[in-house]
Amino acid sequence: MRALDISNFSREAFSTIYAQMFSSLSSEARQTINQDNKSVANGITPLCAQTLYQRLYRLRHFPPSDKACPVVHVQANAEVAETHEGPAGVSVTIHIVSTGKTEVVVYDCVILCTGLDDETILESSIIGPELRRRLHKNQDRDGYAVGWDGPADRMIFVQSQNKATHGLGDASFVMAPGRNAAILNSITGREIYKIDQNDLLVALK
Repeated sequence: MRALDISNFSREAFSTIYAQMFSSLSSEARQTINQDNKSVANGITPLCAQTLYQRLYRLRHFPPSDKACPVVHVQANAEVAETHEGPAGVSVTIHIVSTGKTEVVVYDCVILCTGLDDETILESSIIGPELRRRLHKNQDRDGYAVGWDGPADRMIFVQSQNKATHGLGDASFVMAPGRNAAILNSITGREIYKIDQNDLLVALK
């Protein structure tokens, strides 16, 4: 459970000019930056983490005496390998990533929060594999065009799937206005929407 980095400097990753500067870096540099800056796009907000920690602390050390108190245990670096329902409850086989060990714990109930099923055109059996192969060969990085073998005046644009070429902020809705402006400018071949090239306080190169 990592805290989300919401500092002002880090927030610049969610800007169109940052994406353009990021795309001009070498693939090795882009990969390193994305790996080092995961907390910019993934994590729990500090306020939420503080509230959750305080709630767990009160449940453990100041449980209410007039009603039943749930037993809460937070297990980090763990993967659920298997679940099995039996007479005593639900047996959960847990793989501890940090130690490589496996343990089985029995619970009264299990709630599986599996996340969002994010199906995109990249999952298409027809065009998906080819798009994935070409994403890193972005020919028109300012406009998010994917390299292809067709006519030069016909382009394929992929949105919210360009983390490798445009940074971790690419999948965020915050990027939509600037990203759409860049795409429209690229389609028309002229600046319909102005993108400030000097709108960053921190330069990437």
